[in-house]
Amino acid sequence: MYNLEQDANKSCEHRVPFGDLQNLDQLGFKLIPLREDSVTPNVPSTNDIYNNSEYWTEKKLQKDHQFFYNVATTLGKSHVKDESGKNLFLNVMDIDSDAVFTRLAKISHNGKDVFLIDELCKSTFVVKTRKRFGYHIY
Repeated sequence: MYNLEQDANKSCEHRVPFGDLQNLDQLGFKLIPLREDSVTPNVPSTNDIYNNSEYWTEKKLQKDHQFFYNVATTLGKSHVKDESGKNLFLNVMDIDSDAVFTRLAKISHNGKDVFLIDELCKSTFVVKTRKRFGYHIY
């Protein structure tokens, strides 16, 4: 059972800064607060966040940001829309094997060889996972 009141009284040293949460939210990430173990969701149910792309209002994020010891995301429809008002969706490419990493590592772009992950870091959000060849590219 989650005791959010007790959790709010713990030290703030290892929490995700509010500004970082705002930035991720503005990018369209569907934020899931994680407990201190960086694995367990710090909400009673992640379904509410998954099913409601408008779950985190500015006011609610400000009120509950202390519950983010770390942050995860869920995929699908985000609250961000494109220039014409169409819904945008959060997707991820999961690289976790040597074979996929090697195949995608060096590609030819505009006539020169480049490291794909470096190029993607310039235009999207890339996270190194715990696996040796692991990356999540959003």
